[in-house]
Formats: sequence, structure tokens, C-alpha cells
Amino acid sequence: MKITVAYATPSQQTELALDVAEGASVGDAITQAAAHPPFDGLDLNELAVGVFNQVVNKPDLDTHALRDGDRIEFYRPLLVDPMTARRQRAERQG
Repeated sequence: MKITVAYATPSQQTELALDVAEGASVGDAITQAAAHPPFDGLDLNELAVGVFNQVVNKPDLDTHALRDGDRIEFYRPLLVDPMTARRQRAERQG
């Protein structure tokens, strides 16, 4: 099966196309991605993970089966809480 693994920083987005075995899990794909630059320098086990913007909880990584064409995404922690950011924008606007 062909899948894509993606990670973005404020300055760069990285995508890696992988071939994984039929029935592979998200955990299997993370292990495979970790062997490729630039993912080899990231602590992929510490980042939140999703498939097409649907979070996959850590206990489910090894049981969540992938389908052909899936896109695994690694999510960075938020720098500012969204409610705080909204409040700050409202204060700046008047």
C-alpha cells in the first residue's frame, strides 16, 4: 500500500511517500518513517499523530489499520492556547 507521512514546521513542510504492507498499522508506519531523513531526528513517539486530521490515540497506534492512500500527520504542540489567542486578538482590536 502507498501512504504519505507528513510533518510541518513554521518554515517547512515535509512529506514522505512510503510503501507499507497490507494491514500495516499507524505504529508500523511510524517505525518505518523514523528510518528516513528528516524524520530520523524527530521524537515521533512524543508527537500527536493523526490520519487525515483525525487524531489516533497513543494506545491505538498499533491497532489502527491503514488503508491505501492514507496520510499520517504528526502534530506539533500548540504555542498558544486557541482561546487565549482569540482573547488577545479581541483585546488588540479594541
